Amino acid sequence: MRLLGVVYFAAFWSLALARAHVERALLERFLEGVDGCPDAPARAILDSVSALFALSRIHADAGWFLEHGVVASGKARSIRRLVQRLCGELRPHAVALVDAFAIPEGLVGAVIGRPPL
Repeated sequence: MRLLGVVYFAAFWSLALARAHVERALLERFLEGVDGCPDAPARAILDSVSALFALSRIHADAGWFLEHGVVASGKARSIRRLVQRLCGELRPHAVALVDAFAIPEGLVGAVIGRPPL
């Protein structure tokens, strides 16, 4: 029975590490694209999107970071506030961002993703 627990533990950490690797690679490629964006206003919006992605991933795993002393509780609260602030700043650009990713209209179910009346 102990061996089964070890296998589950190893599988859990393997998946966690794989996810972290993919998220890092995704962020690095996205930042390369942002750096190459010739349009300054669009680059500023994309900078905010990349920051939102990175901070939201840290926030999602804040419990682990807190438990292991990687992030102090005050910093974790600051990260949450930054995520909320970035969401507010990006809200006026939400439709344009969704349109830029060419997500089919039928898949965009949130009210914020619908065109204005």
